[in-house]
Amino acid sequence: MQQKRRSGRDVSGCFYHNSFSYDDKSPHQSQTHIAWNFEENIKSALPVWPNFVNRSNFHPNTWVDHTNFIYTAVEIPLEGNMRFRQREESMVVESGEAYLIHRGENSRLECGPAGFCRKISIGLSGNSLPSILMDTGLINYTKIRLADPEKVFRLILDIEKQLHIEEKSDELVREISILCYTLLLELARALRFKYPSTLAKAMELMTINLARKLTIRQITEELNISQDKLEELFQKRFRKSPKEYFLELKMEKAKQLLSRTDLSVKQIANQLGYQDQMNFSRLFRKKTGKNPLMYRENTSNLKKT
Repeated sequence: MQQKRRSGRDVSGCFYHNSFSYDDKSPHQSQTHIAWNFEENIKSALPVWPNFVNRSNFHPNTWVDHTNFIYTAVEIPLEGNMRFRQREESMVVESGEAYLIHRGENSRLECGPAGFCRKISIGLSGNSLPSILMDTGLINYTKIRLADPEKVFRLILDIEKQLHIEEKSDELVREISILCYTLLLELARALRFKYPSTLAKAMELMTINLARKLTIRQITEELNISQDKLEELFQKRFRKSPKEYFLELKMEKAKQLLSRTDLSVKQIANQLGYQDQMNFSRLFRKKTGKNPLMYRENTSNLKKT
């Protein structure tokens, strides 16, 4: 049995480490890994990019820990099953399902009750990825039952095939990025079957009204439901209140505006429905651990490195 630990610093300046354990003598343990050797700042400048495609077999003595993981990973069991731990939840994922490991979070991957697992995974990054995850609702999910597992598998295989091409070109980069975007949309398509229509409409109202001081009461009046019913829908699906969900949408948009525009903090606050800049800054710091100017400075320094 071997145990290893891999550490480093990601493009956000945060430290991360991965720990993993495997048995060299196990006939079930094998792994193949494909990736392009881009600099991290180049990868992060692309809309969506596959940092790796990985195939591996897990047996009962195999596990992987991620601490402050630096990518968003999509894990697809092909045979057997896997157990994943993230967000204080433990769940078994079977063939026909996908599991999302979210960037910046801690997780553990290990063999499931079947006693073996053959899986494929893809790690994603890119400057449009946070927006896509937020807009599609994928940010709120870890386990997804796929609408078309074969299509998802073929998309990952197509990406893997393109990464094997030795002659790299701008056209190939665009094609790979589009494939990654298509993969995310296919994952999101599976979510649409999960959302009750009332919840989906509430989420849409929030997304298109980030610039307004939209109240929960206004949402319930628009949807003609009670506040208790709306609260129940959000708690059941996201384990958070409608107010918390709306606030997270606003703060994610704020991070994008701070890192990609020259708008002042006051202008950004106004764009997100906050007339009081101090109140906006307080909420932003509570959610991110940094005030808006500090967050902008950190992201600006990273672009220069």
